[in-house]
Amino acid sequence: MNTIRPHIVIIGTDKAVMRKDSDVRRRLDMYAKGVHGIDVIVFVGASDASRAAESSEGVTVYPIVTSNKLVGMFRAFILIRRLAASRAGKGNSVISVQDPFEVGLIGLIASWLTGWPLHVQVHIDFFSPYFITESLRQRIQSKIAPFVIRHAAAVRVVSRKIYTYVTEALGVSPVKVLCEPVFVDVARFNQSAPSPELRAKWLRDASEGFVFLMASRLVKQKNIPLGLEAFSIFRSGLAEVERKQVSLVLVGSGPEESSIHARAQALGLEGVAMYESWTSDLATYIKSADAFVLSSDYEGWGMTIVEASAATIPVIMTDVGCAGELITSEKEGLIVSPREPAKLAEAMKRLYTDRDLARRLAQAAHDKVGTPDIAEHVRAIVTSWAI
Repeated sequence: MNTIRPHIVIIGTDKAVMRKDSDVRRRLDMYAKGVHGIDVIVFVGASDASRAAESSEGVTVYPIVTSNKLVGMFRAFILIRRLAASRAGKGNSVISVQDPFEVGLIGLIASWLTGWPLHVQVHIDFFSPYFITESLRQRIQSKIAPFVIRHAAAVRVVSRKIYTYVTEALGVSPVKVLCEPVFVDVARFNQSAPSPELRAKWLRDASEGFVFLMASRLVKQKNIPLGLEAFSIFRSGLAEVERKQVSLVLVGSGPEESSIHARAQALGLEGVAMYESWTSDLATYIKSADAFVLSSDYEGWGMTIVEASAATIPVIMTDVGCAGELITSEKEGLIVSPREPAKLAEAMKRLYTDRDLARRLAQAAHDKVGTPDIAEHVRAIVTSWAI
């Protein structure tokens, strides 16, 4: 490992990095204190052309606005060459890409052009059969990722599942791989309080009812229809009086929104499936629920599971991401196989009928999450860049 603090060039697509008040930007500001500056190249759409990128001490953001991917790649290479020229003789630099797919390829080519080592971040289990079969693009991405990862000088993954795949299936030396989940500031989830207004909105009797909450981007990966179908099965097994005391709340927005609403209507869940737009105050929404449900087909880690656990809300999740690592089934939560609505419904029934179980699982998960050490996290990330 190189002991000299490096200069980092990050390439990604998360436009939230343009805002100083975003979580991703706060993390970068912390990382910047351990390196000789971070330059962020971010690809954004035409709709973001008018948004000014907010730079800060140690972090400079370079948005590349284009609707044409090839043009965007060309502009990125020009910018990287310019950055390389300005860095000549000023110490070591590292290229860090936020995924091993198209952005990873750009980073790999940039690494060849500049001679700077490549650091690859892997935030998704691209080897999942559900990822591979979701679209033609993802099938292609699943072929690109191994090539990029094998050519990287260092790799950061966010879960043991991905670590095992990268080191064993792809044959990457464990010395080159860091397993470090995305840092979650759990304080606001620890300290949040339920909202009587939200409970009254979601339930006919806020004191007696039971709310299952799902919160995510509304995309295919999250398989929200699985949660709807499971909730429908669970609810159909209740007595008529109990059916009026349960609800499912969906917090989020995204391209699948209209199809999700149509599916809920087809299942007869109008009035018991509630919809909320994405909110910056997710902690209050989670704390106002009685159980958190994640029904994804695949995940890298699952930040919302960490957040729900920090809020001491019991979780039900499919066997993805942090399942088996942060959440052990029957110890810190309930884990079911993906795409099995009957099993997910049974897990819902268990938490609804056994409130002691729900409390025990929630407390165990809360204790396991604890209070993550931000300084330790920053050291791990900065060390993985020192290549």
